[in-house]
Amino acid sequence: VYRSIARVSAPPGAPGEADALVFARDHPLVNELRSGRPLVINDVERQSMIDAEMLRGFGVRALMIAPLAVGDRASGALVALRTGDSPPFSDTE
Repeated sequence: VYRSIARVSAPPGAPGEADALVFARDHPLVNELRSGRPLVINDVERQSMIDAEMLRGFGVRALMIAPLAVGDRASGALVALRTGDSPPFSDTE
């Protein structure tokens, strides 16, 4: 199970519901993270892993997720968000 355990520099007024998000072991996002590759979503409307309406509700326009592992075992993820008028993530980020 993946869930939020800490946030740094959350957008002003970020809903408290973000702390309650839980992704089950068989969720498509969790399966993608198990690959060990970072995931970049620059258009939340044009993806199917995470509910776009929920992301819009949090003010998220784009996100980058880097899986964290201990040995060969996925143990979490570091997530960076773009909100407001922020540009999409670039290939070098």
